[in-house]
Amino acid sequence: MANPVFPVNVPVGVWTKVATGKVGTIWNKKTTTDYFMTIRDAGGAAPTGLAEGVKVFINNCSFFSISNTVEIDVYLWAEGNAGVVRVDL
Repeated sequence: MANPVFPVNVPVGVWTKVATGKVGTIWNKKTTTDYFMTIRDAGGAAPTGLAEGVKVFINNCSFFSISNTVEIDVYLWAEGNAGVVRVDL
């Protein structure tokens, strides 16, 4: 695993690309934020609306992992408060 990318700031109300890779872990560093996640093929068009996302870091879960056969771009959207995540690829 490569060195972590920390911090990655996630502003409110906008999709933010936090990682590109095949395998990795995204850690929540600000628990007062609601986060939504979506993925795209690496280098593809960015998402355009919150409806494309699924809520992550629920039920006190502090991380989620990605695993894919080809590189993907991982995007997060913050609601309520700006967020901060750590990315391990």
